[in-house]
Amino acid sequence: MGVNSKYKDSLFSWLFSDPDTLRELYGAIEGVHLDPATPITINTLEGILYMELTAKVYNINKDHNNPIVRGCQRLSWYSAFIAKVRECEETVPDKETAMKMAINYCIKHDIMKEFFEANASEVVNMLLTEWNWDDAKEVWQEEAREEGEKIGENKVLELMEQGYTPEQIKTKLSTRTETAGK
Repeated sequence: MGVNSKYKDSLFSWLFSDPDTLRELYGAIEGVHLDPATPITINTLEGILYMELTAKVYNINKDHNNPIVRGCQRLSWYSAFIAKVRECEETVPDKETAMKMAINYCIKHDIMKEFFEANASEVVNMLLTEWNWDDAKEVWQEEAREEGEKIGENKVLELMEQGYTPEQIKTKLSTRTETAGK
């Protein structure tokens, strides 16, 4: 897996995946207050080959005095974190070290402190690696295979404890496998 060149997008998507947080963000963008009972539906656009739209672009970088950032606490924290990552990247050549320094700084200065305390390792992994479906599928398959082997080993031990001979165990397990496959 390579370095995630879209780490800001990945973190932003994670931070704003909660409906309450989206209400706050929407309210800051539109200058309105949404009641907590207002339903929110999250739609994501991934793998789009062509899309035509009109979009407003907002500069949410730190120190740009943007009213949207001021109106949404989590967006303000996100902006401060990204600024700190950039600052650390200028002084530390290793991207992982820079990100960890930024996270530690944010925890120390109460910027998304609880979020980073609970999710720091996941954030670093997400920020450093691009998601690769094939790699993830391989890992899941390997984990499932290992779990299946463990279940099989436990079943063999259980049958041995019940006094079955190796030949009886082989017959019993192969009968179960044939039945499960049908």
